[in-house]
Amino acid sequence: MTKSAVCPKTWFCKPMRVGDIYLVENGDIYPPKKKFSICVCVREGYFLLINSENRAMYKCTPILKADHSFLSYDSFIGCNRFFRYTAEQLEQAKYRGSLTRKELRGLRAHLETISSFAEQDKALILQSIDDALTDED
Repeated sequence: MTKSAVCPKTWFCKPMRVGDIYLVENGDIYPPKKKFSICVCVREGYFLLINSENRAMYKCTPILKADHSFLSYDSFIGCNRFFRYTAEQLEQAKYRGSLTRKELRGLRAHLETISSFAEQDKALILQSIDDALTDED
């Protein structure tokens, strides 16, 4: 297991890697429901949501059904905000797959161009993705 795969905090200690996709009950959206959520920073517990629509306000980048059998159709990674889940939510989450290396590189490039996050959070996310890509080389 690589360093990015190990949870360094006690808030949640299920093996998790940057790019892993989970189906998680999300109470921070309306209406509350289960959402596919992509881990983008293990250390801070940051996740981005997969959405069915490419709404401008979500600042999306695509994710393709061809690469992810759990998707019903081509979808979009919302990059307008990150979400954090409780340990209980993550314990109940179901692992569904991971982003491909190509998708992870594309997500990183997309995130670099947008200003949705505080600079400190954006830097943490970009570094986490860089570390994950380096770990796999």
